[in-house]
Amino acid sequence: MSPDEFIAELWGYARELPMGQHPWFQGILEHRWTRHQIILAEIQHYLRVRTNPIFFGYIAVNAVAEKRYGLMEVVLENFMEELSGPRTHVDVMLQFLEEGGISREAADRTEPAPGTMAAIEMIIGCCQRRSALEGVALLSFVESQLGGSDGVSAQVYRELTGYYGFSARAAET
Repeated sequence: MSPDEFIAELWGYARELPMGQHPWFQGILEHRWTRHQIILAEIQHYLRVRTNPIFFGYIAVNAVAEKRYGLMEVVLENFMEELSGPRTHVDVMLQFLEEGGISREAADRTEPAPGTMAAIEMIIGCCQRRSALEGVALLSFVESQLGGSDGVSAQVYRELTGYYGFSARAAET
């Protein structure tokens, strides 16, 4: 499958269920979840996010093997963002869990739910066995679905800090 065909396939999935209509986000926006349920779900989110360096590692290896030098720079920049800097993606996740009374150690001891494990395995499989460009496309695709200031993430942020009473710091997740 060519990269263009793969991207078209992903957008086809997106049109079937836009992120704003995902049951998880709808549950937050429609206040169907309890604060405790959201904290438990964020543990699952953390379990997936902590594997991001694995995804970027596979993409980086593929970019080197494919001699995609421009792409290597982008991948390495993202890889370093996941692992270093003032606050990593995992650090932001831990802010939320901390406010919910969950330590990193407790989150690390949590078993991934079947959907979480399936997502991790699917992402690893794509990043490991497809081209570097396809791996980047997969990860970028999810981010693009979350939207900007009017997207589902902004709406969820408002509900987390408003209706559910989480701090702005915690809701950065």
